[in-house]
Amino acid sequence: MRKIVKYIVLFLAVTAILSSCEKNDPILFKQGDAFVAFPESSGSVNERQTFADKSKGIDTINILVMVTSLESTPVTVNFDFDTVGIPQDQVALEGVAFKLLNEQKVLSFPNGWGYDTIKIATIDDEVFTGNRMVKIVLGSNSAGYKNAVESVYTLTILDEEHPLNVVLGTYQVTGTDAWGGAVNRTIKTEAVEGNLEQVKFKLVDAIGYSACPDMYVYVDVDKENKTFYIKAGQEFASFNACDGPNYGPSKTSGFVGPAGDPQIQDGEYIKATFDDNGTIHMEDFFGVQITSGSNQGLWFTIWSNDIVWTKQ
Repeated sequence: MRKIVKYIVLFLAVTAILSSCEKNDPILFKQGDAFVAFPESSGSVNERQTFADKSKGIDTINILVMVTSLESTPVTVNFDFDTVGIPQDQVALEGVAFKLLNEQKVLSFPNGWGYDTIKIATIDDEVFTGNRMVKIVLGSNSAGYKNAVESVYTLTILDEEHPLNVVLGTYQVTGTDAWGGAVNRTIKTEAVEGNLEQVKFKLVDAIGYSACPDMYVYVDVDKENKTFYIKAGQEFASFNACDGPNYGPSKTSGFVGPAGDPQIQDGEYIKATFDDNGTIHMEDFFGVQITSGSNQGLWFTIWSNDIVWTKQ
């Protein structure tokens, strides 16, 4: 009997091992899966770049396109520009807002796989017209490979002649929170379409929690007095689409600096100042507070008034 049990256990063990091996076999790329794609679906470039000596000039961007294949037969890929679905006042036209630096709208992959580059230079119109967009669409290719999901790239040309340009861009935000912990966040301030006196930044960048879809904190900017005003009481819906938990609805709030008391009421403003280099110094405490549910009254974050935004 013991011998029979022994063989049964051995049989089950071997079966389990073989079964496990089959489940963990690597998924092999097949030539029939060859494809063409952009590694990213969107990007941006400034209308003008600032050089080390503070002078301005046109900016350029190199946009990668990749061919994934096992074969070494040379491949060419066609592409073109498209503006379908872009509002008319936001369209970037070739020859007006940008120019193509490639000799033609054909990319070459002599090894049959790898990367090639679409090279674009901006055209500076010296007038603030707002950001402009254009789509770059992958077309046919000489090998007949399929285009992957990322076959359209949306390029945004950022009009850096915006009157609030001094406070637009990517910032490293550092200092301490109300509990003495370190704050170190990367925040990008963006222009608000149709409003030349406001900027915005993503809620998720401020609080460090996933928030889907993107929700923004809006800031009123007094350029003459170099002051940021973040209105308390800006409301945000519950968010749980990204990482599971439902964090509950929330709002912007804060406390009057430097003492951190009293709390700033809805409709009033959390203040900060900025200099000619765009460096922002918080004067009040800024935070985001949950407004209902089981976590009502708790805070995602509270920044102390020692927070400094340094433009990158």
